[in-house]
Amino acid sequence: MLDVMNQSNDLKNLSIILFALILPFMTYSVMAKNLGVQGAIYQITEPDMLTGIQTKLEVMQKSGELERENQAVLNRTVQHILRPRPVSGVSDLPKGETPQIRTFNPSIILSKTIKDTHGDVIAVKGTRVNPLDYMDFDELLVFINGDNSSQVKWMSELINKAKSQNQKLKIILVNGNIKTTSTALKTQVYFDQYGKLCQHFKITHTPTLVFEPQHQKGSEKKLVVKEVQID
Repeated sequence: MLDVMNQSNDLKNLSIILFALILPFMTYSVMAKNLGVQGAIYQITEPDMLTGIQTKLEVMQKSGELERENQAVLNRTVQHILRPRPVSGVSDLPKGETPQIRTFNPSIILSKTIKDTHGDVIAVKGTRVNPLDYMDFDELLVFINGDNSSQVKWMSELINKAKSQNQKLKIILVNGNIKTTSTALKTQVYFDQYGKLCQHFKITHTPTLVFEPQHQKGSEKKLVVKEVQID
């Protein structure tokens, strides 16, 4: 009798479990309703995006417009390379204004520990390091405006003087055409892209020289940032 009752209870429990599993599907079936067609159905006739773009390009190619657009993009790219955006915040030193001269400390504080190839520590993070203690700054940096003919002429004279003294020069434009200026000076020139160097040295006028003076006095070596007034 006990076995019969246990089997009955087992069947009852199994029925409850099956009912619980089937209930969500029963509910969905019962609640589902055919709402029918609520409006007119139209076939999609709009061409897909890629087909539209392809058609447009084919039309442009046949008319020659695509070739003209490609050439325009190329011209703008070349123009930007030869004449980058002028450095913001830097202008020609006004006539009659006294040129400024100051020192610049190139020291940096290391953000991480530096090791050599053998893993030996060269300098610990947080150490203040002056690059001039380890290497000479043997180049004269000259910042000029390539669109200013007076500055270009002055630069040409400075180049000749530097050659006679075996002085290394690096000419850096803050404005102007790189190719035109390079041709006029018959030497390589650079451009201060995004004004990074001018910001670093806090340059606001051209021409400006940056160099390491000889026979420095004091415990810490520094650079000199010197504006020049052209006569």
